[in-house]
This record gives sequence, structure tokens and C-alpha cells, in this order.
Amino acid sequence: MKKAVLITVGILVVLDVLVMAAIILPRSALWHRYSGHATPSDAPPVQLGYPNMRPLPPRPFEHITYPEVGGSTSTELLGMYLKYHYLGLEPCRVLKRGWSRDSSVTIFPAAPAVGQPGPSQVVQSEASPDGSFEGTGKAYQQIIGKQRELILVAREPSPDELKAAKTAGVELLTRPIALDAFVFLCSSQNSVPGLTLSQIRDIYTGKLDNWRQVGGEDHALHAYQRERNSGSQELLEKLVMNGQRPKKVPDEMRPGGMGMLVDQVATDPDSLGYSVYYYEEVMYRRTDVKLLGINGVLPSGETIRNRSYPLTAPVYAVIRKDLDPNGLAYQLWDWLITREGQAVIAASGYVPLAGEAPPAKQDFRYHAFPAVGTGMSGYPPGPPPK
Repeated sequence: MKKAVLITVGILVVLDVLVMAAIILPRSALWHRYSGHATPSDAPPVQLGYPNMRPLPPRPFEHITYPEVGGSTSTELLGMYLKYHYLGLEPCRVLKRGWSRDSSVTIFPAAPAVGQPGPSQVVQSEASPDGSFEGTGKAYQQIIGKQRELILVAREPSPDELKAAKTAGVELLTRPIALDAFVFLCSSQNSVPGLTLSQIRDIYTGKLDNWRQVGGEDHALHAYQRERNSGSQELLEKLVMNGQRPKKVPDEMRPGGMGMLVDQVATDPDSLGYSVYYYEEVMYRRTDVKLLGINGVLPSGETIRNRSYPLTAPVYAVIRKDLDPNGLAYQLWDWLITREGQAVIAASGYVPLAGEAPPAKQDFRYHAFPAVGTGMSGYPPGPPPK
């Protein structure tokens, strides 16, 4: 009897192992490597400014210099594009993995065409490996605290941040480097095509609280906000509210991140929220969310470029004034507004600044600078590119 029980238990254990193997193996790297099945990295890419070419196999990394760069959530891809340019590699694709709060983005450099000379190594960079693009408010804290040398942000410093910088004895230098726009979002199920700035002010001060009051269905209007000193909250107060304070809302109406707000708008058919155009259209696009026209103008690359969209807003690069003008961070800050810098900004998906940019005095690539700045892990593409 005992022997029969042991045999039965043994059979159940073996069956359990076989079932687990059937579930886990198809998801494993070894299975994908030797079975010919597609891996997650073979997912359809999001095409931006460079040809869609497969990356070459990764090689061991070595240590090179690069400034400490951080910024807003919405400038993360731009930061990665700049890093790749510095390494002399052209990023060719962005892979989205789930787009949840802990999702990652990878940009691979373009491989050379068959038979053509080119880099024999590859650099693979994970989004925010050190938490350097955690939001506008955090970025200003980091540069004031001297944890970052340069930040790429969706707005100028707020009064709170200027006060903190003064207390710390830090002077910030800011300059526009690209164009973006402050946008309002609602569910794609909503029939309202747009709002006026006056209507938005009345909604966020509590005077309007039903979609019927702005031409929609007779449903309560749920106006979501962000936390104080976040990039989008400061843009709401600066560009829209005209000196009026938004009404206080409970914590559940104030998502902690930009992506969380977009997700909330997508799942609430009576919602209204806000973001920036680049983030919503390039980094976190959802088909169940739509952009609203403002004063009769829809946000688009063209209406941002010609500034007919009323909430067009610059993207800024910020450094500390005490940095060495000959250092790498300061050189990057200057290079961003040159013709070559604006070309990389355009390749990342941002709208470049209008007007003719001056040519760069020096190529912003790793081989063009002495060993200054701070370290990063990367693998340069062999000989310096011509």
C-alpha cells in the first residue's frame, strides 16, 4: 500500500515538472535561440528617423566618457538618440515592451548595409537604467543637487525649483532646443471634438462638471490632474489657467505618472486629462485615447511647427552655470542648437526649432573630445567615423 502511494506521488511530481516545462520552455531564451521561434526583440518596431535595420550581435562593453544627462519622462528617447550620436551610431528602432509602468524601451544602432563598411559592434541601451528620466520635477531636483550635469525637460523651472536652486547656491542656464505641445486627452468614445481655453479653465476650476455643458453627452466630467511641480501640471497652470488655481481633487484623480494618467483616461469614458504631444503620440500612443482640438486647432507636427496650435511649448536643455565651459556637458548644451544638433532632434521625432541653425563648431562624437566628463558603459564603433 505504501509503495503504491509513493509510486503515485512520484508520477504526479513528474507530470507536474512536465507541465511546468511546457509552460516555461517556450518563453525561455534557449528555446527561442535553438527552436527558430521569434523572440520579443523581433516585435514590430516603432519607426522614427532612421532606416529599419536589424542590429548586429552585441559585444562586450568598454568604459567611455559621457555627461550625466537626465530629464522629463517625455524626453527619454531624445536622450538616448543623443547618446547614440555621441557614440557614432545611428539608432534605427525603438522596441516597446508592454508599455506598463515598468516597461522598457530599447534603441538599437543601425547595422551597415551588406557589403558596406560600418560598425562591427553594437550598443544596447535600456530606458532609464539609472532612473535618470523620472520626470521633470525630479530632473530639476537632480541638477540642483549636482547629480546631473544636463537635463532635457518639458518646461522651464517652476518658482519652487528656482527657490530651491537659490537656496543651494546654484544658477541654472536654460535654452529652448525643440518644440512640443501641451495637449488634452479624452476617451476615443467621447464625441466632443475639442474645447476652448475658456472651457478648460472653467472645467479645472469646477465651474463646468458635465460633458453636456461643452457639447457632449449628459455624463459627469472627470477632470484628472497631476501632482505639483510635475511637468504637465506646471504647463497647465502656466499656459491655460491664466492665474487661476485648479480645484483640489482626491488622490485617485491625480495619477502619479504621465503614463498612468493616459491609462486612466483610456479606461474612463468620461475622463479629461493632459500630457505633451511627443509623449502621447511617439512614446505612449493608445488607440482608445484621442487628442482634443483647442480653440478649433488639432495638435499635429505641422500645427506645432507653424505654432497655429495655441498650446505649442518649447523643450528645454538646462545646465548649471558653474560647469566648465570646455566640459562635455557644456559642449552638448551648445551643440543642441546647431544645425547638426537640430537634425538629431528631428530624427528623434521632435519638431526642431524654426529658422536656420548655425553649423556646429565641433562634431559631437566621442572621438572629437578629450577624456572629460563622467563615465558610461558603451562600445564605440571601432575606428572614429569619418
